[in-house]
Amino acid sequence: MAGEGYKRRVGNFTAIAMLLLAIVVDAVQVLLVFLPGIGIMFSFILSFAAGSGYLLWFGFAGVSFMSGKKATAKFLTTLSSMALELTGLLSALPMMTANVAVVIVLSRMEDAETAREQRAALAASQKAANDNQQRYAEARQAQEDALEEETEEGERRRAA
Repeated sequence: MAGEGYKRRVGNFTAIAMLLLAIVVDAVQVLLVFLPGIGIMFSFILSFAAGSGYLLWFGFAGVSFMSGKKATAKFLTTLSSMALELTGLLSALPMMTANVAVVIVLSRMEDAETAREQRAALAASQKAANDNQQRYAEARQAQEDALEEETEEGERRRAA
């Protein structure tokens, strides 16, 4: 979405790459779950590795699960997703994809809110600067008027 006026921590290309990889991981997990014996164990290992990888990937993108306006939602979403992914047959559910999508949406909501706050702070700062400039101009004009009045008063005294 061009022209939004702020930088996203997770851009469109990165979001698509993350989601496609999550879909692949979930698809492989579905296949692994139905392998007798070792399938669930490999699914567990894949879930742990993919979850750790996503935490790092989001971290490198600047998305924190411990700070920010949506930190609690991101953390709880990821925690519940990982818990389900590491639970036997439930790992066949597309929880990795759902988690990645939710974290991307939440991080973009944070980015938009941060951008709004920054624009509001900038507007307030510009207004304060304009107000100061206006007060300075008024004070300067008052000084010039006072000086002109003193000059006229001095000329009248000399003329009298």
